[in-house]
Amino acid sequence: MKCRYTLLNDRDEVAFNRILHQEFPTLRFVSDERYFTDDIPTYENRWECPNDIVRAFVAPEGWRPLILNWNQPFGIEYYLHLPRLHFRWDRSHWTWCRPGKKYAFEVPTLCTGHVEGAYWREDDEEKRLFLLRVWRLLSKVSDCYGGRWCGYDALRYTQERPRRMLDGSIRPAADWAFPEDNPYYRDELWDDQPPTEPILEVRGNPWEQTFDREPFYYGAEDY
Repeated sequence: MKCRYTLLNDRDEVAFNRILHQEFPTLRFVSDERYFTDDIPTYENRWECPNDIVRAFVAPEGWRPLILNWNQPFGIEYYLHLPRLHFRWDRSHWTWCRPGKKYAFEVPTLCTGHVEGAYWREDDEEKRLFLLRVWRLLSKVSDCYGGRWCGYDALRYTQERPRRMLDGSIRPAADWAFPEDNPYYRDELWDDQPPTEPILEVRGNPWEQTFDREPFYYGAEDY
């Protein structure tokens, strides 16, 4: 099992979707959910999927969907038999923490998702190298902070206000700057149609937050 924890906002998802398709032109997505019919749709882009958890797979040449079934106590369930090269993507979400506490960070905060994959044999070089390629592509639209891969636009979002933090604890380094020349964030270079409305789930209820102290951040000299 290989896994990377991620903090990707809407724009970061679009960027990751683009770089994945550039590397794997036949990449498709299927929602990771229970199906009680053999009509299982696949999608070209991540944002088209109705579920927050998807399986991304590379369709080989001449691939045709193979739908299998499983007789369960409450009825027959169906699932798509995935090609060998696939991984799971559980997207991030926004959370309004419970009111009543004095949080150091501004709510809502972006919470962790993950990208994961597995292979069953130690000598399975094809799948191992495939997952390494996925990690490499992820690193082209994110930086690692505290073991979590934070999307460039999510990091830019924190810089707009002094108390914005990812996962309630992460801000970029003081000298970090959004890479304006990164092609995966430049819509004019692509012919896709990403959504114009937010798509990440928002959990909890909004409430008015106030702060009675200025934010303080530890620097390298404090350690």
